[in-house]
Amino acid sequence: TMINTNNTIISWLRNNKIIVFIIVLAFVLRIAMLFAVYSNAGDYSQFIENIKADGYYDIGYTLANEGVFAIDDVEVLDSVRTPGYPLIVAGFLIAFGSVWFLLIVQIFIASIIPLLVYRLSLYVSEYKKIAYASALVFAIEPLGVLISVRLLTEIFFTGLFLLFTLFVFRFFYSYTNKAQILNSVFAGISLGAATLIRPTTLYFIPFIIIAYILYRFISKQIINWRSLSIFAIVVILILSPWYYRNYKTYEVIKFSAIPQQVMFWYLAPSVLAVENDIAFRESQISFFEKEGFNGDDNFTVENASKYQERAMEVILENPIGLIDFLLTSMATFF
Repeated sequence: TMINTNNTIISWLRNNKIIVFIIVLAFVLRIAMLFAVYSNAGDYSQFIENIKADGYYDIGYTLANEGVFAIDDVEVLDSVRTPGYPLIVAGFLIAFGSVWFLLIVQIFIASIIPLLVYRLSLYVSEYKKIAYASALVFAIEPLGVLISVRLLTEIFFTGLFLLFTLFVFRFFYSYTNKAQILNSVFAGISLGAATLIRPTTLYFIPFIIIAYILYRFISKQIINWRSLSIFAIVVILILSPWYYRNYKTYEVIKFSAIPQQVMFWYLAPSVLAVENDIAFRESQISFFEKEGFNGDDNFTVENASKYQERAMEVILENPIGLIDFLLTSMATFF
């Protein structure tokens, strides 16, 4: 069995030399970036200061040492960030005493992402050259290389989201009941895990269910309601502990305050910046001062609705600024 497994691996490597080269290239670039960032820092403490961002490492550190989901003050719990990445950081700190092994794992995942992109591209296009080009872009893209060695959610989230997308394609195109159930379970696990890391995918459950029903209806195939139910149940089971934590702590059934924070911290000041033809930071400071918000207030799922309502008022009062901002954002994105 061991010999057969080794032969299978060797055969796969020989038959996929281009994608193997891209994976190795991605890994080498990220290892080089890790050494460069550490050399620039000079020591471990400064290295951590340089690569941590958005409070995820701080929460992980507090979790590992105090058992509390907070950035620094253990009396002030955090409900803006979701628990996935801080738990990963805390786990590696407890197991290894540092984040070195976490960064190696992160680099490994980032190096496998081009393979996932390659496999997904083959679902969209039959041309392997397009799939190889897509994988290569993900492997060498400078920002992606840099993010791979930072303590941020992007790499774990991207890897899990691409896995989810791959299993969704397989779920849609599966013809046997067993294959549909297995792929729905794996799609649910990967989507649930991705959402625990970043709440961007929180509303994908109804979207996937509707898309599956429409696809099966248009292609005149039987709708597998059992698989759909399993998919939804798996995601809900994975997310429910965090919903329960927020309900017990704040008596509010919400997953995260990030959407409301983005509206108040970024969207409303951006619209005002465009409307008043000033820099974003200047607009944000002016907006916070006007609202009596010092930027250090404890933004939680409990009070998030209040900030969301105020942000919506400002946005709706400035429709021209909103339209201009959206068009500008779309243009710069593409």
